Amino acid sequence: MKRTPHIRGLFPVLLALSVSSAILLALTSATSAQAAVMPRWAVSADSGAAPPPPPPAPAPVDTAKAPAALSAPAPADTAKAPAALSAPAPADTARTPAVAPAAVDTARTPAVAPAPADTVQAPPPAPAPAPTPPPPPPLTKKQLRAQEKAKAREAKAAAKAAKHPKKGKKVDVDPLAAWNKGQNWVTLRAGFAKSSETGAAPGAGGAALGLQHFLTARWALGLVAQGDLLGKFGGAAEIEYPITLELTRHFRWKTALRPYLGAGGGAYYHKYFRTGIDRAKWTSGGYLAGGANTPIGKRSVLGLDGRMAFLDGLASVHDPVFGAEGAQLTHLSLKLGWSLAF
Repeated sequence: MKRTPHIRGLFPVLLALSVSSAILLALTSATSAQAAVMPRWAVSADSGAAPPPPPPAPAPVDTAKAPAALSAPAPADTAKAPAALSAPAPADTARTPAVAPAAVDTARTPAVAPAPADTVQAPPPAPAPAPTPPPPPPLTKKQLRAQEKAKAREAKAAAKAAKHPKKGKKVDVDPLAAWNKGQNWVTLRAGFAKSSETGAAPGAGGAALGLQHFLTARWALGLVAQGDLLGKFGGAAEIEYPITLELTRHFRWKTALRPYLGAGGGAYYHKYFRTGIDRAKWTSGGYLAGGANTPIGKRSVLGLDGRMAFLDGLASVHDPVFGAEGAQLTHLSLKLGWSLAF
């Protein structure tokens, strides 16, 4: 059969296209395989894009100024190190840049002191045992006899104490509170006073102020100041001012009345007044006192006090009104008193 002229012309064209397609397909396959192994930043030559610049190389380390922390580690002993501690594979310096470790600031980081040992919970060391004392030397016959005598005396004293036990000392307490130990009295007195000398004027009166402190429930110490007008003839008068210290003993009756006795002494200022030859002097003297007191209230005490005083006189003195003065003067007083107890 005869072919037409246009078919004979088309066949060579189709053959040429087939060969060209096969060659293009082979080139495309080779290009894809090469792109698979190329770096990720590689670009094809025909893309027209410029490749990225390579990473900067690390600056060289100045070993003269670098701190000890950046020095190279000592080589490991591969003979003793196990296989698990073998050196790792070298890093890909082309892809990963080397980064130097940060230097440690030793000036700002204080050193941590180790914690002290706990001495509270640790038990103390056991004390060393005391040495055993040596046995005492044996007693002599004389020491044995003295020891037996001491034991006999102790046994005798114990038997005596058991036979006659000592009685405890009783506390001296008065049922009336004003008479007990530590109490204080302030006393005011007023009453009669007289001189018993020959030619003395009739008695007149006087007053007194006293302070008493109870040393015990029965004994009291007092200080008394008095002013007595012993007698008077017309305008002439005999006057006396005693200042004395006294000690009194109070008796405890079964009643509310408490009698007492006492004694004292001190200085007396004696004076003759308006007699023509007025004369005054200080003299010493003592006295005996007695009386009784009874409570009239919680802190009030009423009492009566009598005294007989003995004074030194001058026998050479002769007063124109009161006559001659004896070597010893005797003066009497009786006064009613009120006391405040506290």
